[in-house]
Formats: sequence, structure tokens, C-alpha cells
Amino acid sequence: MVTATRLPGIQFEVVAPPASETLVRMDIAAFVGFAASGPLHLPVMVEDIAHFEEIFGEDLVLAGSADSNDPVYAYMPSTVRAFFRNGGRRCWVIRVADVKMAESGQFPLPGLFRLDSGTLTQALAPARSQGSWSDSLVAGLALRSHPVVATSFSAGSIEIGLSLTSAGEVAAGDLLRFTFPGSHDVFWFFVDSVSPAITSPPGARRGQLISAIGTQSYWERLTSSPPSGVLPICERITMDLFVQREAGEIWSMTDLGLAPAHPRYWGNLPEDATLFSTDTPDDLATEALHPRFPLAGSTSGGFYLPLGVPSPVASPPLPEELTADFFPTTVPVHSAASELERDGLSEFSASLFLDPFLADATSLDLLSEAYYLRYQSPTPRRLTGIHAAIEIEEVTIIAAPDAVQRGWFQTGNDPLASPPQSSPLQHPEWWHFADCNQKQEIPRVSIFPRGQFQACGLEDNTIDAPALTLNDLGGGIYQLIWTPLSGAVDFLEEAVDPDFTTAAVKSQTSTGNVMIYGQPSGDYYYRVRRQVGSASSDYSNGVAIRIDVATGWKEQAIADYNDQALFDVHRALIRMSAARGDLFAVLALPSHYRELQASAHALQLKTTLADEPTTLSFAGIYHPWLIGREEDDLSNLRTTPPDGAAAGIMAKRSSNRGPWISPANERLSGVVSLSPAISRNHWQLLQDSQVNLVRQEAAGFLCLSALTLTDDDDLLPINVRRLLSFLRKTALLVGNQYVFEPLSDVFRRGVQRGFENLLDELARRGAFVGRNQSEQFQVVTDGGLNTSITADQGRFYVELRVAPSLPLRFLTVRLLQQADRTFVTEGR
Repeated sequence: MVTATRLPGIQFEVVAPPASETLVRMDIAAFVGFAASGPLHLPVMVEDIAHFEEIFGEDLVLAGSADSNDPVYAYMPSTVRAFFRNGGRRCWVIRVADVKMAESGQFPLPGLFRLDSGTLTQALAPARSQGSWSDSLVAGLALRSHPVVATSFSAGSIEIGLSLTSAGEVAAGDLLRFTFPGSHDVFWFFVDSVSPAITSPPGARRGQLISAIGTQSYWERLTSSPPSGVLPICERITMDLFVQREAGEIWSMTDLGLAPAHPRYWGNLPEDATLFSTDTPDDLATEALHPRFPLAGSTSGGFYLPLGVPSPVASPPLPEELTADFFPTTVPVHSAASELERDGLSEFSASLFLDPFLADATSLDLLSEAYYLRYQSPTPRRLTGIHAAIEIEEVTIIAAPDAVQRGWFQTGNDPLASPPQSSPLQHPEWWHFADCNQKQEIPRVSIFPRGQFQACGLEDNTIDAPALTLNDLGGGIYQLIWTPLSGAVDFLEEAVDPDFTTAAVKSQTSTGNVMIYGQPSGDYYYRVRRQVGSASSDYSNGVAIRIDVATGWKEQAIADYNDQALFDVHRALIRMSAARGDLFAVLALPSHYRELQASAHALQLKTTLADEPTTLSFAGIYHPWLIGREEDDLSNLRTTPPDGAAAGIMAKRSSNRGPWISPANERLSGVVSLSPAISRNHWQLLQDSQVNLVRQEAAGFLCLSALTLTDDDDLLPINVRRLLSFLRKTALLVGNQYVFEPLSDVFRRGVQRGFENLLDELARRGAFVGRNQSEQFQVVTDGGLNTSITADQGRFYVELRVAPSLPLRFLTVRLLQQADRTFVTEGR
């Protein structure tokens, strides 16, 4: 079984509450973007943050910020967290990258070899998915030995007699190891099949007698022919596979087989792309699913021999043996490409998010072209990027948070130069002979001034500057050491510039040893000053540390930003949502966009899609960005796009009250500030541009508008578009009940009553406006819709006419002072 050890502590897991299935669900979202691990271009359903991180890993660092040394993260993990934090209960995640560039780490398994026609080659186990995330892992093996009694053995024979204590003790796919008393010879035998023994050999022990037949065998060592009449010692061998992270977490898969016929054949450990594309995974895949085992089996298949794998003292291993110190470990091997290149993200463009054959498809043609590629083309294939969400019918909200990235470029990995020597300090005690009646600057010299009238012994008390040494211990941990002096106090200063203009005392110590760890990414400079009483030494030599989690890549500057990729992705999202008819695209803008840029982007989308006017009601823009703390990093504030929080509010409103309720005026959870700050003078501009502004109110941070991008007033509110999408999904679901029913007046009246009952229930919940049923909705099945011609064609039309309820956007409270009385009236 697969196990994962964790450090002691308390862990809180969020369990998603069961969803009500009385109505079609409209609270399920899809997020498309960058992640550290997980299958590429394959939708995976997750229902909480822990589930997401188990598959898609922790935060992915893409580059260093253009404006600072802070890391630039992939935004999809933060977006998923914001979605669940704000009320979302289920989403589908699509990790995107360049599949041609992305590569998986390959782990040489120590002591395990593939047997191919008598030739042994090193066994390799790939990481479960592409990316550099596996660089921090080590892998190792251990053997399990299960004794079996041999009743007959003949060198060169393909049949061996065994006595079993229980049925199934030896089966097809098992690996047997034979050792011979008085020698160091070892023989390996793969079992192809097992059959009951026809006759019992003389002197056979009690038990179930069988014949094990196999065509694959290997002499690990053969010094002489086995003596006749002497039976070897037989063991059935299985393998335990261990993986450990640098932080100490260990995963294990136990009792794995080494031949393809074994039910737990290690080569069948699935990679992510296989596991999450299978509706009914087998037992081994199910076991590797949770907790997700980091490695997959070798794609080459074949028979494997553990010639150099150690056996534990006890079989199975004792708990204290389940450490990386017990078994030989190995790190992954990979190409010389950088981490970002192996993640498949070195080139940022719209092509990462879009299927190449659907990138420019209009809303009218997109579905037919997508279905052709998926099912009818000469080489059917899965769709990629955002278009992979087309076939996930339950998804009704979609966002691509990483489309707002600026892109990055490679800067190399130049070492950080040591800072220049600091100038000498002022030593007033050296200059007591100077004329005190004449104001003058105390000289900064490092050599004691001779030839003047000085206090006796003053030169002997001069303090030498320490010599500072830096040791890199790995993992972002550094050690600063120098020789301490008895009776002295040393002051270690830290600065973020090589000239030490920002220097501040970081540590006051007498040990001569300071550990530096947990620092944010950036360049740091250190020096030491020693003090004895009132006398001080000059500064030591300076040392420099570069803590850069994204070495070699830098984010594009704002001045160099090109919005073409963002525009292409947003246009494709809108077209795909309109083509599906029940999707709504939540769009975010880059963090540096001010009011005029946000307005211009909305106008550009509306102008480009002017020939497809109805498509614009399937998307809404949200801005600015949110500043808050992440669940996995509560000590730091992070700035993230608002699309995850907006999608979470939309999902929460839909599940709690219905998709016809406007997703506005709901406080965002976990937000402490906004970036950039939008001036109140520009609120009207963004409102007129149909950009949904997140702003700070007395109740918290919230959005007081919920507008689509359309110019059609009827479809302008998001809740109206979502209501129509809900009716579409519901009509398709309910309509399937009537297929193949006899076409008659009874059928027509039954269909009409069915839809009227449905719409009446929605009207009761507040989906429609009107004083009576006729004003709220109409179900039309006659009036020329259905004729004898349509009946002959086997068609029946139903027209649903509804009056959607609209949100109250303005409430005017009028105060009227008259004489000594005040009247309060309301106006709308």
C-alpha cells in the first residue's frame, strides 16, 4: 500500500458539504493555468485545496519580479484557493504548458535492472508528471522475502516443483530467488504459470504441490553446476518502492511485482495523464491515487531483477527502517535545460492556453470544429488548453488566471560579486591631541596615527577587524562564521545594497557563528564590527548572499508588456463560452493596469467581437487585484488576480440561492487591500466601461456591480445571462425524457405541463418578475411552432419565454423636512 509520513502537528482539512441536486448545478468552475505538477491539458476535478495541492503541487515560481527580487508565482494555485475560500465547492483544473518542451525527471532505481534477452540495463522510473517539481525527491528500493519450499529443481529446466502452505502463495508474475547451500550461486526465475503437480516427488513435504513454469530466468552467479539431490533455498521476492522529499515526507508502495503478469507489477504504476483519463482505475492505480505516489512505472515494461537491492532485517521493514538512510537513494536525472524550460513554460504566449486548431474559431463554428477534432478526424485527439473544458458539461464558470502574466526572459546565472571593502570607522580616542578649539572632521583611517602625544598603551589596545567567512549549507540556509574574541561583542550588519547604505544590525553575538535562513528572495550583504568597551574595530570584509528561487529568469518590465496574448485568450474564452451556451468567462486584467487601460481592454474586446454581439454577454471583467494571505503562507501578503474570488462568489450565490441572483455585494474572504488603488473619480468610467470594480466598503472588500460586456440591456446583468444558461441546461436535461415518446396531443400537453411546473418552481424562488404567471413566463407549444410538417419530421418545438428578475442597483431614500416633522420616502 502507499503511505506518506508527515511531521507531527495538527492538520485541518476542509470537507466539502454535500450539494443539493434538486436543480441543475451552476456552481462548478474550471481554471486553466500553470501548476508545478499534474497532467497537462487534461481536466481534473478537485473539491478542496488539499486535493488540489496533492495533484498539482505547491506554488510554482516562474521568474523574478521586474521591479524587485520577489518571486513571480503562477496564479492558478492562488486562484483555486480563493475560489474555495469564497464559497466554491467543486472545480476542474487544467494545467497547461508546452508539451514538446516539458519533461519528466527520470529516477535510476539503484540495484534494479531490466532483463532483455540476457542483457541487463538500468531501470528508470519517471516522475508521475512533467516538470521540475521532482528535482527535490530521492527514490530507493527494498526487498521483501517470502520463503517457499522447493520440491524439485533442475538447472536448465523451465519447470520447478514447489510446496505451498496456502493457495495462491505463488502465482503467475512472481519472481523466485534460489540460493544453494555451500555456495554463493544465485538463480532468478520468473513464474509464467502455475499448475498442480501430477505426481509427488519422493520425500516431498506436506503442502499443496505445484509446478511453476517459466521461460525467463537468470543466473546472477554460477560457479559450478548445482549438485544433484540437494534442493536450493527458495524465496518469493517482492519490492518496496520509496520516495522522499527534502522536507522529510516519505511515500511508499509495497509488495510490488517485477514481471508484467504480476497483479501489482511496478511498471503499471500510472502517470498522471493515464490515471486521470481513466474512469475506472485498477486496484494498483487506486492505491497510488491517494496520497498521490510521486513516481510512475517504466513505459518499456519487461522483466526486472533486483540484483543490488538490499533486504531489510525484517520483512516487511520495521517502521524505523522506513527512512532514506536505510535504502540506497538516487536523485532524478534530466536534461541540461533550466527548470522553467523543463516545466514547458520558457516561452509565454497564447498558444499555451489555446488549442492550435481552435484559436481563431468563431462562436458559430467552434463546437462543430471541436467535435470533429475530438471524435471524427482521421486521428481523433483530446482538445488542449481552455478548449479541453468544452467536454466537461457540468462546468458553467471558467477563468484563465495566468493569462495576465507579463512573460519573462532568461538572464543567466551570474554569481553575485562580493561587496567592496567598507571605509574605516572614526576612532575619536586616537585623536585626543588634536586642537579642540578648532572644529574639524575626525579622519577615517585604519592605521593608528604615530608621532603624536597619545595615552600610553593606546596603540596596544587597537582592535583588529574580524575575518568573515560564508558557508552555503544548501536549501536556502547559510552560515556566517568568524573567530570570536573573549570579552568582545560582535555586531553583524545586514544590507540589501553592496555599499551598505541600508545596513542595520541583524545580530549581536559573541559566538562568531550566525545562521541565515528563511529569508525572502533577494540580494543580501553582511559585515561584522567588533567592540570592546567603548573601542570598536573597523568593519570586516563583506560577503554577499543571493537568495533567488527563480534563478536565471526575469519578468518582463511593464514598459515592454505586450497584451496580445491576453487579448487572444480572452477572446477565445468569450467565444467558447458563447458556443457552449452555458459557460460564463470570468476575466482578469494585469496587475499594472490602471483605469484607462482597463477601459481600453474592455472596448477592444467589444470592438473585435462586434460581429458576434451575443457572445459578449458570456463574459465579465473584474479589477483590481486582491492583496491577502494564502492558506499555505500566512506570514506573507500576496497580490493575486480577482477571478478566483469572483468565481467563488458566483458559485456560492448559485448553490445557496440560485444562478438568477446577482453575484454582487458579497464580501470577499481573506482580502486586506487592493492593487492598484482605484480613485473614486474613476469609478464611473469603469462602470460605463462595464468593468466590475472590486472596492472597499464598510462591510469589507466587495464588488457592487455584476455586468457582462454586452450592449444589450436585457443581457447586461450577469444573473440574467446565468439564468438563461441555467434554463438551457435544464431544458436539455428535461427534454431528454421526452425523446422517442409518441407524438400526440397528450404528449404536447404533458410537455407543456412539465415545463410550466419547472418554471413555476423557479418563479416561486424569485427567478422571474411579474404579478402573475402569464407575466413571469410562458411555455409555447402551438401558434405555428409545431405543424404537420414538423410532426412528419419527428420534431417537436417548445418555446420558453421568461421575464428575468433584475437586481436592485439603486435605492434612493428621500428625506423631506416640513415644519417640525420629517418625512421619509423611498424612490427607485
